[in-house]
Amino acid sequence: MKITSYTSLFLLGCLLFSGCKNNNEQPKQVVKPVPLELKFVHDSSVSKLALWIKQQYEARRPVTKQGNPIQIKLIERSGHNVTEELASGKLKSDIWFSPSESLTEYVNSNTKNLAAKQVECMALFGSPVVAVAKPSTMKLLNVADSSYPFKTFLNNDLPSSVSLMHSAPEHSQSGLAALIQLAYTASPTSLTGTNLQSSQELTQNLGKLESFTSSYAKSTTELLLNISKSRSNANPIAITTEQEMVNYNLTHDTLTAIYPSEGSTWVNYSICKSKADWVSPELESAFNKMTQFLSTPEAKTEFLRSGFRPTLANNFEEPLTRENGVNTSKPVKLLVPPKGNIVKQLINIFQKVKKPSVNMYILDTSGSMQGEDIITVKAATQSVINKLAKEDMVALVSFSNEAVLQSGFTKDKSAVSRKINTLTAAGESALYDAITLGISNLSQGRFDTYRKNVFIITDSSDSGSRNSLYTVRDMLSNTAQQNPFNLYVLGIRRGDFNNRPINELVKASGGFYFETDRENLYQSLGLFLNR
Repeated sequence: MKITSYTSLFLLGCLLFSGCKNNNEQPKQVVKPVPLELKFVHDSSVSKLALWIKQQYEARRPVTKQGNPIQIKLIERSGHNVTEELASGKLKSDIWFSPSESLTEYVNSNTKNLAAKQVECMALFGSPVVAVAKPSTMKLLNVADSSYPFKTFLNNDLPSSVSLMHSAPEHSQSGLAALIQLAYTASPTSLTGTNLQSSQELTQNLGKLESFTSSYAKSTTELLLNISKSRSNANPIAITTEQEMVNYNLTHDTLTAIYPSEGSTWVNYSICKSKADWVSPELESAFNKMTQFLSTPEAKTEFLRSGFRPTLANNFEEPLTRENGVNTSKPVKLLVPPKGNIVKQLINIFQKVKKPSVNMYILDTSGSMQGEDIITVKAATQSVINKLAKEDMVALVSFSNEAVLQSGFTKDKSAVSRKINTLTAAGESALYDAITLGISNLSQGRFDTYRKNVFIITDSSDSGSRNSLYTVRDMLSNTAQQNPFNLYVLGIRRGDFNNRPINELVKASGGFYFETDRENLYQSLGLFLNR
């Protein structure tokens, strides 16, 4: 009985003081910390650098005060459209890699719908706007000490072989910077005001500068390849950033920077924090850790490796060297960034003075294009044609058993679109005859005041043409020398597609060859045709 009493008392104590161990008790589950995600918005010019920042920052295993790991989500947006998205609240960021003071000011001056202001911006690195040319062009223009007055472009003092190029400003940061530089050249005082629309001097002179333009390239690489591929008697000059040129020179024949003697505009990258309700104290702490990391010597070295000039740096090493076409003692003057709303007005003015284009579309309607391929090509071409500016002209050639001029050059896009509707796929592939017909039609026109583009879309090699590969190659070479044009070819891959002959033709004209598969055809066509 005593044993039983002691046992009862012991059990009662266990219950009251939880001193007994239950061998059947389940182990507690370990709750994993939830990562804190930083949404990091950047443009395509710094996509590689943004990826490096993400990788290096996360490798340090940063955590919040609560012990949650910090991760970065990269969001790429290019052109001026990102400012509209940020200002309207459509795009919510925690961190923005702002490429200029102008765009930061635009966002902060136009926020609506509870969109976030961009605050605590820390300058990181920049790059001046330059003109990029072949060494032979430098000699032709008598460029001294890497500087040249851009106002010369306005005075009709340039040799006839010289043309200008820049990327489209609505889609490219370097293109926007080039436009601002040209606007300063057109009217040095206009950009300091508040309203550009009434500036006749700016509109007239910017239109004059754009009249020298031969191409609005889709990318800076394509822009600079136009210079490298140009013939000895042609002297194209690209307006872009020093950084873009440096990165190009690392893998191509060296081009050289010409610094405007009037001074340069810059792209100046800063990292900005969003000031909004969704930015928690944890996110603010993560932003502070990010700025600390970006202030390290390691980060500044990477900025330099990427071709930028780190903020407050005085000594520059590889790749900012003479061997890569750079003169770091230039430019001697920094042009003041215009206000954000001035930049928006400038883009609107550009749409009015943009050099119009003539566009020859040469479409494969052979039997191998039957089914979804011909439907997709027709729809994409019609979509692009219908969005062209009023002054742009279009023409259409189709080819199967023979090449047919469906429409000569016209501003009536609807008429050409209706012609595209009638196209069907059948027969052989008279590709060489189609190219001959299209280029002949382009050469007969008086298009000196237009950008001249030829687009060829095909999924097969030639079969059935009267003209030979070598005849067409020589014709393209001679025409490109006497009457320059931009040739773009899109090859649609399939099992027996041989791209060697078409590549030989592209090389003869200094054009560009692209390739896609059927799965990505519509998307590729949109990128290919929008120029």
